[in-house]
Amino acid sequence: MQKTIYIFSDGSLHRQGNTLCYKTPEGKRFLPVEDIHEIMVFGEVECNKKLLEFLSQNEIVMHYFNHYGYYMGTFYPREHYNSGFVILKQAECYLNQERRLELARNFVRGAILNIQQVLKYYHKRGISLGETIERIETAEPLIQDTPNIP
Repeated sequence: MQKTIYIFSDGSLHRQGNTLCYKTPEGKRFLPVEDIHEIMVFGEVECNKKLLEFLSQNEIVMHYFNHYGYYMGTFYPREHYNSGFVILKQAECYLNQERRLELARNFVRGAILNIQQVLKYYHKRGISLGETIERIETAEPLIQDTPNIP
């Protein structure tokens, strides 16, 4: 299963052979391309055109975030993502009512899981959120019974 790589430290990312090499002052780390779906860059990372070509060939997306963690932009491999493939797939899902409802449920489920994690984080640190956590937990099973997107 391909995974997401998060880069928080400063360094340089480049192609070395048929793999990725991330260099920091602490040392090198090799990242096998077959295992990577996307790269999230939060630190100051140097890269070059060779790297971007390699990412494009392997259909690896690279997202950039600023110093405060706000999204700045994304490098999408041209052939796969910018050729209209994604737009066609999105339209396909939009036209299929069952698939559309399934995706909507998954978006809401993901939001609820995120809310739960944040609430539990602050609850463990002494903020009284037990009642709110319970209300969110009772809302999750209702997602599957929802008959329409709105």
